[in-house]
Amino acid sequence: MKLSHRLHRQPPARRARLRSVRLFSRLSPDELRHVDRLGREADLPAGHVLIRQGDGSRDFFVILKGAASVWRDGVLVARLGPGDYCGELALLTDAPRDATVVAAQPVEALVFDDGAFGELLAVVPELTHELLQRTVRRLRRAATERVVETVAASA
Repeated sequence: MKLSHRLHRQPPARRARLRSVRLFSRLSPDELRHVDRLGREADLPAGHVLIRQGDGSRDFFVILKGAASVWRDGVLVARLGPGDYCGELALLTDAPRDATVVAAQPVEALVFDDGAFGELLAVVPELTHELLQRTVRRLRRAATERVVETVAASA
């Protein structure tokens, strides 16, 4: 094995932790190395605001441990736990944040700034495909819920 490859090997526990995240579960060892290299781990206390609605912040978060609450216009709309992620929509669309995400308990997260997120999508096509599919499903589900709310309100 070449020295350069040994320097970039992840410890088995870290590889297993990344692989346990559904978003990363089907990635190759080389692709997981890109995830590891580009993301930074963050320990966030309960009450910490990861994302604020309307902000132009540019980070993508993957929750490794803990829980967060998603608020839109002051209404709780979702709860996130290990393996869930947030922040991709603003990065994909270059738009302000559409919700506020707050750590409901201490959170360990893998964080990608916009440059790292863009590089990750460029070098890991499988991740790009998975992320886009899951984002579209979430948007469709949200649109369906809004239609049901509108119909119920007009009845």
